[in-house]
Amino acid sequence: MSVFLQASPGRALSALAATALLLACGAAAARESRADIRIVRIDAAQMHGAYDDADPSQASLARACKAWTLRPQQAVQFFRLAKQYPQGRGDDFYWLPCSIKGQLIASDGVWDFEIDAAATGRWRRGDSVRQWGCRDRRCKALVLLMPDDGAP
Repeated sequence: MSVFLQASPGRALSALAATALLLACGAAAARESRADIRIVRIDAAQMHGAYDDADPSQASLARACKAWTLRPQQAVQFFRLAKQYPQGRGDDFYWLPCSIKGQLIASDGVWDFEIDAAATGRWRRGDSVRQWGCRDRRCKALVLLMPDDGAP
């Protein structure tokens, strides 16, 4: 997608207006790339890192992770409901050491993906990373833990 910024003669486009326009174009590109997602591989959920089976809460999480599954159409639904967010915004969501990985094809190419059990996801291709988070109530059926927006 090409974007040309042009102000009227003798007037510079403000940095704020230029930034808003670029963000809008980025959001449009993200929507476009999610329009025709096709999952080509989806793996079983995996726990990451060390955990202690003797700790009841960790053992419970390990059992929940092992039982968590997503069909390809559910992974597509997750990414369609999720919003793309910039680097550094992951603190808005919880994190669990459990995720489902796979590969997808979007309109802009092939990506490796990962959906975390706490309603976040990533697409990776080379050095490019796109991060996603889902607050939509429909994601509740797709993950193990939804964000609570800091509510007690």
